[in-house]
Amino acid sequence: MIVVAVGDMVCGTTTPTSYACQHAATARLATSLAPEAVIVLGDVQYEAATLADFSTFYEPTWGVHKRITLPVAGNHEYDSPRAVGYFDYFNGVQVDSGPAGHRDRGYYTAALGDWRVITLNSNCWAVGGCQAGSPQEQWLRATLAALPEACVMAVMHHPRFSSTFNDTTVAALWQALFDHGVDLVLAGHVHAYERFAPQTASGAHDVRGPRSFVVGTGGKEAHGYGRTAPNSERQIGAFGVLKLVLRESSYDWAFVPVLPGTQGDAGSASCR
Repeated sequence: MIVVAVGDMVCGTTTPTSYACQHAATARLATSLAPEAVIVLGDVQYEAATLADFSTFYEPTWGVHKRITLPVAGNHEYDSPRAVGYFDYFNGVQVDSGPAGHRDRGYYTAALGDWRVITLNSNCWAVGGCQAGSPQEQWLRATLAALPEACVMAVMHHPRFSSTFNDTTVAALWQALFDHGVDLVLAGHVHAYERFAPQTASGAHDVRGPRSFVVGTGGKEAHGYGRTAPNSERQIGAFGVLKLVLRESSYDWAFVPVLPGTQGDAGSASCR
């Protein structure tokens, strides 16, 4: 199964004109990869993720993949009260539950072929926290414990680890992912691409931990890196998308850039 994942994407009405705004190009790139599923990793519609902006800007570009999209809520989605535009777009106007999960939670599970995907809401303040014992952390542990033997991927907006931004508020969620042998963690928020070796929730290299990717390269802007965090294996400051090929017990990854000639990243691994 081919899956495309990326976040930090579509410019909106109030986005300053100084931004590059390459979301149409990344959407066309995603289409060219013929995905069977698309994971959008938050901040999918700038600046305040209103339904009007989703209809005007997201729908003609990334909206072509709406039917196969697994959405993740970012911080800009919550610049509208209760992320109303985000949930109205993906679930339906005033519909409580749908492809984006329940409006009061925004976390849910899905199946992609033989894989299980756990979608988390890293806007912890909006969902009763992410700490140990919080509703989301308890739900996550119960969900992981009930899963059949399978490859598992977790997705969220704020990265636990990157070379420019580490979100300690999701550490307890990462600990649950580590404890249950989750294979992959994808995030956005940082407007660049970065791949990390498997590690623990505290950042120690450990082959039992999830391999993680930051893919905030969907169109608004692309940043470089000024430093390299421990366990960081690859950094790219360019627009592009992450292509995953999911198999029964393994996966391939490739960062595919928008501009030909830009360096990419690729590899393969087995599930645990």
